[in-house]
Amino acid sequence: MAAVTRSRIGAWNSATRASFHGISALRVWRDEPPRRHGEPRQRLMCEPIGEVLRLDNPDRIRDLQGRRILVVEDSPVVAPLTGEMLEELGCVVVGPAISMAAARPLAEGEEIDGAIVDIRIRGEKVFPVCEILAGRAIPFVLTSGYADWPMPEKWRDRPQLPKPYKLKDVEAALMGLFS
Repeated sequence: MAAVTRSRIGAWNSATRASFHGISALRVWRDEPPRRHGEPRQRLMCEPIGEVLRLDNPDRIRDLQGRRILVVEDSPVVAPLTGEMLEELGCVVVGPAISMAAARPLAEGEEIDGAIVDIRIRGEKVFPVCEILAGRAIPFVLTSGYADWPMPEKWRDRPQLPKPYKLKDVEAALMGLFS
């Protein structure tokens, strides 16, 4: 269990965020012990619920080092989390593209090695971006939070990554793309 004073929450959060990838949930509460000499002593208490990710073979991620990965994701929660996971794996994040208007030029002209693409961006299906990536012979993984993926026949053979995903899932998907 970690205890952090209120004034240090930001520093704690940025310093330890990577160690919490792969945890299914965090239980967070406030603990306020008695004040001493008029000093506020409010603390934020955090306890992981679930398993902390341990990479089975850290040497494997060397294959991902420096790979430029386009992220096409419109969720303000999932996009930055995906970017952080990619950085932890040693990848260079391109994007995230949060709309089709932003995704098309990145898919057309940016130097990228692969992509993680949500199938629905702001109500639009991303298959035109998939066409661009396939035309450039850039491998990609399709993601979705929907249980039934309405996938055209043309894209059914592409790797799929259901949401919510963890660091180990992203690692496995990317290793599959580049193996």
